[in-house]
Amino acid sequence: NDEFTVFTGDASRQRLQIDAEGRLLTFYNIHLANPTHAGPRYNPAALTEGVSALLEMIDAEPAPLVVAGDFNTASFSADYQRLADALKDGFGQAGRGLGFTYPADSLLPVLRIDYVFHSDDLSALHAEVLGESGGSDHYPVLVELGLQGLTDAGE
Repeated sequence: NDEFTVFTGDASRQRLQIDAEGRLLTFYNIHLANPTHAGPRYNPAALTEGVSALLEMIDAEPAPLVVAGDFNTASFSADYQRLADALKDGFGQAGRGLGFTYPADSLLPVLRIDYVFHSDDLSALHAEVLGESGGSDHYPVLVELGLQGLTDAGE
């Protein structure tokens, strides 16, 4: 009954649906276009178009929903705000500090561009940026979510 779908284009999206104790959970793994790599010049429209397409896709999704990954947009940007208007930011709810995830291959990460967003029926119980990148240029974000009605959710 579980379903996995991959979308390709300027931005990549993977969609997974699983049955958790009779409740359908939908997950998206996201890598939105980097505006600095979208062609020969800086192109913020590529990112904005990716956010618009993603918001259109998730608008039709049943809750509960988790959308996580590399969004290539800072937490002070208009594109981030569009996402935060539609979903909750798990690190913003339960994390401490600035949550910088990029660049992991420098002495000091200076941007928060990786997120775990979720629908209203989920609660962020704990969130942190992990200190080991595993060779990536991003630090991973770990968010523990609770879902009302599941015995292991802690609610």
